[in-house]
Formats: sequence, structure tokens, C-alpha cells
Amino acid sequence: MSTVVDLRRKNIISTPVFSTLLIVFVDLMFFAALISSYFVIKRGRPDFVTDAVLLPVQAAGFNVAVLVLSGVLLLRKQLLQTIIFGSLFLIFQIFLCFKLMAAGLTMTSSIYGGCYYLFVGAHAFHVVFGLIAMMKHYLAKTEDPDAFRAVQIFWLFVVGIWPVLYVQIYLYFPNNPFSRLRKT
Repeated sequence: MSTVVDLRRKNIISTPVFSTLLIVFVDLMFFAALISSYFVIKRGRPDFVTDAVLLPVQAAGFNVAVLVLSGVLLLRKQLLQTIIFGSLFLIFQIFLCFKLMAAGLTMTSSIYGGCYYLFVGAHAFHVVFGLIAMMKHYLAKTEDPDAFRAVQIFWLFVVGIWPVLYVQIYLYFPNNPFSRLRKT
């Protein structure tokens, strides 16, 4: 008498969740490299920043709150509201960038300008990707909990990394009146 043994095993973690965790890990290393290089450049260059620009710290801080609220809404499984608040964050961030460009902060105006737009642009790319993933999930009207969990993981990473970037590019900016590093 022969016995059939089922060699298939149940996955501990689903493929969409595992793939998203892998992407988040790679992105975390990418942003860690950006922040590390920012520290090295800032320490080594006396011409790091131009004196002409005053950053909109409060407006950008409000935008941080909008993005964090979108993360809270996603945890409550309110996908449409998350998409709306995430889109508002992106639109306002683009507005702030154009405002800073008009004030003279460009990629070529200073080393800080190049770093600023690299940070903001890299994060905006992730926001756009996250919004597309959420819209795709919302429009598909799927009840797949693993797909939703994957979207949640990615969006919460996008939400979580922004306050770190905000502190680095807005609060530790030497010409910022709220910065501890301000020249006196």
C-alpha cells in the first residue's frame, strides 16, 4: 500500500506582501544612502547653501500632517479618502517646489537646492507609485486581503519616510529661522 504525501506547503507570507516588503527594504536603503550623502555633503562644503532662500517650514509641516492623515485613513481601510489626501499632499508639494523655484532655489542655485529636489523628487516618485497602486486596487474592487496589505505596507513606508526627510531638508536647514543650526 502506497501513501501519497502532499509536499506543497502553505506560504508563511503571501507573494504580494513579500514582494512589497522586498521593495520597501530596497527603498529604505536608497533613502538611507540619500540621507547619508546629504550629511557628508553638508559637513564638507561651506558653500552648501545660499543665503537667499527662506523655506516654507510651516506650510511643509502642514503637508506632513496631510500625508500622515492619509496613512491613518489607510489603516482604517478608507482607501478613497487615502487617495484623496495623498493626492492633496502631492499637489501641495509640487506647489511648494514651484514656489521655491520662483524664490531662487533651483537644482543649480546651490548644493542644497540639488539635494532638496533630489529628496523631494525621489519621494514624489514613490507617492505617485503608491497612488497608482491604491487607485488600481480601488478600481478593481477586489477583496484580496493580501493585495490590500501590500498596498498598505508600501503607502505606510511612503508616509513614514517623509517626516524623516522633512526634518532633514526643512528643519536642519541653516537659514531656517526654526533651525537649531541657524547662523547667528
